[in-house]
Amino acid sequence: YLKRILKPGVLFACSAVFYSVGRFTIEFWRNDFRVFLFKLSDGQFFSVLFFLTGLFLLFIIERNNHGLLSLEG
Repeated sequence: YLKRILKPGVLFACSAVFYSVGRFTIEFWRNDFRVFLFKLSDGQFFSVLFFLTGLFLLFIIERNNHGLLSLEG
């Protein structure tokens, strides 16, 4: 059903955004203090990158397809 409603790539981009938010939160509440880059742990740093990648993909899909939802059939 989602295949007919969403444009290709939207589900992946949304899952990347939501996964990265959850991962960043989990890494924030962990007890071990590992600093990787910019005072963030490696999990937090890669979560930020994944979040930005997901937003970028959503922007590109929106721009190229004139919307994220398919209104046909």
